[in-house]
Amino acid sequence: MNQKGQPYENDTLQIPFSTTKGLVATAVALCVSKGLLNYSSLCITDNRYHQAEIPGVNGITNARSVARFYASLVEDLDNRQQKRLLNEDIMKKATISNTPENDIDLVRGYPNAFAMGLQVFDNDLKPFGSEIFDHEGLFINY
Repeated sequence: MNQKGQPYENDTLQIPFSTTKGLVATAVALCVSKGLLNYSSLCITDNRYHQAEIPGVNGITNARSVARFYASLVEDLDNRQQKRLLNEDIMKKATISNTPENDIDLVRGYPNAFAMGLQVFDNDLKPFGSEIFDHEGLFINY
């Protein structure tokens, strides 16, 4: 049900942030099957690309860099030399749940709230405080 109590229909619009990975993987597989791409040629060996550490683009990073990225969403870094990426107002908007309250996730079987591409855990992880966001496996408290 949506916020107005109406059931989700086939034409109900959602913001499916994580679906792009599966769609791209399928598109690549189709290209491989037609001889347009070769899986082994998709490996990038250029050191500059690996050093860029752009997690959403090249998928190459380390725990420290990911932690630093998320820290930069909520505070200034390096003794305020690097300003936070998103101001507090935008962070509040980006982490407000768009999921109807107590809406059951049909995959997990329990309520699972999402904001603008971020999973939010306002009441789920009380020992860690409120306003926790991101996705299972990495929790950020702001």
